[in-house]
Amino acid sequence: MTALSFKKIFEILEPLTRTLQARDIDILAAMYLVNSAKESIVALRTEETFENIFILAKEFDDKYENEEFELLRTTKKRKVRKMDGELCSDEVEQNPIQKFKVDTYFVALDIIKTQISQRFTNKTIEVMKDFALLSIKRIKALKKKP
Repeated sequence: MTALSFKKIFEILEPLTRTLQARDIDILAAMYLVNSAKESIVALRTEETFENIFILAKEFDDKYENEEFELLRTTKKRKVRKMDGELCSDEVEQNPIQKFKVDTYFVALDIIKTQISQRFTNKTIEVMKDFALLSIKRIKALKKKP
Protein backbone atom coordinates (compact mmCIF):
# COMPACT_ATOMS: atom_id res chain seq x y z
CA MET A 1 0.00 0.00 0.00
CA THR A 2 2.89 2.32 0.72
CA ALA A 3 4.33 1.73 -2.75
CA LEU A 4 1.03 2.52 -4.46
CA SER A 5 0.58 5.65 -2.36
CA PHE A 6 4.00 6.99 -3.21
CA LYS A 7 3.61 5.96 -6.86
CA LYS A 8 0.61 8.32 -7.08
CA ILE A 9 2.61 11.08 -5.40
CA PHE A 10 5.60 10.61 -7.70
CA GLU A 11 3.34 10.66 -10.78
CA ILE A 12 2.33 14.17 -9.74
CA LEU A 13 5.77 15.45 -8.70
CA GLU A 14 7.91 13.87 -11.46
CA PRO A 15 7.00 16.34 -14.27
CA LEU A 16 7.57 19.23 -11.86
CA THR A 17 11.02 18.03 -10.79
CA ARG A 18 12.05 17.40 -14.41
CA THR A 19 10.98 20.90 -15.39
CA LEU A 20 12.68 22.54 -12.42
CA GLN A 21 15.93 20.66 -13.11
CA ALA A 22 15.99 21.26 -16.86
CA ARG A 23 18.99 22.97 -18.36
CA ASP A 24 17.00 25.72 -20.08
CA ILE A 25 14.12 26.02 -17.67
CA ASP A 26 10.85 27.56 -18.79
CA ILE A 27 10.01 29.39 -15.60
CA LEU A 28 6.43 30.20 -16.55
CA ALA A 29 5.71 26.54 -17.32
CA ALA A 30 7.40 25.58 -14.05
CA MET A 31 5.18 27.96 -12.08
CA TYR A 32 2.11 26.48 -13.76
CA LEU A 33 3.33 22.98 -12.83
CA VAL A 34 3.96 24.08 -9.22
CA ASN A 35 0.37 25.26 -8.85
CA SER A 36 -0.95 22.19 -10.63
CA ALA A 37 1.10 19.85 -8.40
CA LYS A 38 -0.09 21.61 -5.25
CA GLU A 39 -3.73 21.25 -6.33
CA SER A 40 -3.21 17.59 -7.21
CA ILE A 41 -1.60 16.86 -3.84
CA VAL A 42 -4.56 18.50 -2.08
CA ALA A 43 -6.91 16.37 -4.21
CA LEU A 44 -5.04 13.22 -3.14
CA ARG A 45 -5.70 13.99 0.51
CA THR A 46 -9.26 12.71 0.54
CA GLU A 47 -10.94 9.65 1.96
CA GLU A 48 -12.10 8.60 -1.53
CA THR A 49 -8.60 8.68 -2.98
CA PHE A 50 -7.24 6.70 -0.07
CA GLU A 51 -10.01 4.13 -0.49
CA ASN A 52 -9.13 3.83 -4.20
CA ILE A 53 -5.48 3.21 -3.33
CA PHE A 54 -6.52 0.65 -0.72
CA ILE A 55 -8.67 -1.16 -3.30
CA LEU A 56 -5.76 -1.15 -5.79
CA ALA A 57 -3.47 -2.58 -3.11
CA LYS A 58 -5.96 -5.35 -2.34
CA GLU A 59 -6.32 -6.17 -6.05
CA PHE A 60 -2.54 -6.25 -6.45
CA ASP A 61 -2.20 -8.57 -3.47
CA ASP A 62 -4.98 -10.85 -4.72
CA LYS A 63 -3.54 -10.94 -8.23
CA TYR A 64 0.02 -11.85 -7.30
CA GLU A 65 -0.54 -13.60 -3.96
CA ASN A 66 3.05 -12.87 -3.06
CA GLU A 67 4.14 -14.16 0.32
CA GLU A 68 6.70 -11.39 0.68
CA PHE A 69 3.93 -8.84 1.19
CA GLU A 70 2.54 -8.89 4.69
CA LEU A 71 -0.83 -7.60 5.72
CA LEU A 72 -0.75 -4.74 8.15
CA ARG A 73 -0.89 -6.25 11.60
CA THR A 74 -2.99 -5.02 14.44
CA THR A 75 -0.71 -4.23 17.33
CA LYS A 76 -1.78 -5.00 20.84
CA LYS A 77 -2.64 -1.90 22.77
CA ARG A 78 -0.55 -1.35 25.88
CA LYS A 79 -2.55 -1.07 29.03
CA VAL A 80 -2.11 2.19 30.85
CA ARG A 81 -3.42 2.34 34.36
CA LYS A 82 -6.13 4.88 34.88
CA MET A 83 -5.58 7.32 37.67
CA ASP A 84 -8.28 8.03 40.20
CA GLY A 85 -10.95 10.21 38.66
CA GLU A 86 -10.17 9.39 35.01
CA LEU A 87 -13.18 8.33 33.03
CA CYS A 88 -11.75 7.13 29.72
CA SER A 89 -8.54 5.69 28.35
CA ASP A 90 -5.98 8.04 26.80
CA GLU A 91 -5.35 6.14 23.59
CA VAL A 92 -7.83 5.45 20.84
CA GLU A 93 -7.49 2.00 19.33
CA GLN A 94 -6.94 2.09 15.55
CA ASN A 95 -6.97 -0.61 12.98
CA PRO A 96 -3.76 -0.84 10.90
CA ILE A 97 -5.33 0.68 7.77
CA GLN A 98 -6.57 3.71 9.71
CA LYS A 99 -3.16 4.04 11.39
CA PHE A 100 -1.39 3.94 8.00
CA LYS A 101 -3.76 6.54 6.60
CA VAL A 102 -3.31 8.94 9.51
CA ASP A 103 0.37 8.37 10.37
CA THR A 104 1.85 7.86 6.89
CA TYR A 105 -0.39 8.78 3.96
CA PHE A 106 -1.87 12.05 5.22
CA VAL A 107 1.38 13.08 6.91
CA ALA A 108 3.38 12.63 3.69
CA LEU A 109 0.84 14.65 1.69
CA ASP A 110 0.78 17.40 4.33
CA ILE A 111 4.57 17.66 4.32
CA ILE A 112 4.71 17.83 0.51
CA LYS A 113 2.00 20.51 0.36
CA THR A 114 3.69 22.53 3.10
CA GLN A 115 7.10 22.35 1.41
CA ILE A 116 5.68 23.42 -1.95
CA SER A 117 3.79 26.29 -0.29
CA GLN A 118 6.85 27.46 1.65
CA ARG A 119 9.23 27.28 -1.30
CA PHE A 120 6.89 28.84 -3.84
CA THR A 121 5.08 31.72 -2.15
CA ASN A 122 3.29 34.47 -4.08
CA LYS A 123 6.35 36.70 -3.69
CA THR A 124 8.76 34.13 -5.10
CA ILE A 125 6.40 33.33 -7.96
CA GLU A 126 6.26 37.02 -8.94
CA VAL A 127 10.06 37.24 -8.87
CA MET A 128 10.35 34.08 -10.95
CA LYS A 129 7.92 35.49 -13.52
CA ASP A 130 10.18 38.53 -13.80
CA PHE A 131 13.20 36.25 -14.25
CA ALA A 132 11.31 34.39 -16.96
CA LEU A 133 11.72 37.46 -19.15
CA LEU A 134 15.50 36.92 -19.01
CA SER A 135 15.41 33.33 -20.27
CA ILE A 136 17.34 32.44 -23.42
CA LYS A 137 14.15 31.52 -25.28
CA ARG A 138 12.56 34.90 -24.55
CA ILE A 139 15.69 36.84 -25.49
CA LYS A 140 15.97 34.96 -28.82
CA ALA A 141 12.29 35.58 -29.50
CA LEU A 142 12.75 39.30 -28.86
CA LYS A 143 15.79 39.43 -31.18
CA LYS A 144 13.77 37.93 -34.03
CA LYS A 145 11.00 40.52 -33.70
CA PRO A 146 11.95 43.94 -35.10
